[in-house]
Amino acid sequence: MGSSFLAIQPSALRRDVADVLRSAILDGRFKPGEELSDSKLAAEFSVSRGPVREALFLLAEEGLVIHRHHRGFGIPNLGTQDLEQIAAVRLPLEVLALDAARQRATPADLEQMARLKSDLLEAFALGGLRVCARPDLAFHSAVWKIAGNPWLEAALRRVAMPFFAYVSAFDLGRRDHSAELMDSMHSSYIHFIAGKSDQSAQQCAAFHLGLGD
Repeated sequence: MGSSFLAIQPSALRRDVADVLRSAILDGRFKPGEELSDSKLAAEFSVSRGPVREALFLLAEEGLVIHRHHRGFGIPNLGTQDLEQIAAVRLPLEVLALDAARQRATPADLEQMARLKSDLLEAFALGGLRVCARPDLAFHSAVWKIAGNPWLEAALRRVAMPFFAYVSAFDLGRRDHSAELMDSMHSSYIHFIAGKSDQSAQQCAAFHLGLGD
């Protein structure tokens, strides 16, 4: 793992450990299929195995790690079928979020989305898709929050988190990514929510997920 992990004090809660592990996963510090040793992580953080295991179970609920009985925890190794299944489930949820956000968005919300899109494009220009997990998640999290439905937000986070963590970090998925495509995909969301698009929510989300119209 290396020494770049943040230090965790013994009194930290499982959420603190989970936050650091989640950040490490989004930064691509683990490889697909890699086993995660709770004892090694505990030693890295200078805490007991208990908070680490609790944090790993929490991340398993988010889909960021997998737990296999008698085998411990590991990093998912997503294939083409996984990506297709994620997109199929995510599409209708994104449509709901876009429609709801369009009804609720304020000028300040739209300004925030524009800033987050700029952050994403800047990250892409500096390091390509592999460094876009965090800014891409931040953009979509803002949309989900604007939609104002915590149940919808939770469902989208559960479905989409593995995509952001592993598709971006390991450059999986569609092969046609470019700065222009990234800009177009995320601008389509902003324009729709602002009421300035001729496309439907379905069309915007399908285009964004690479599913066509």
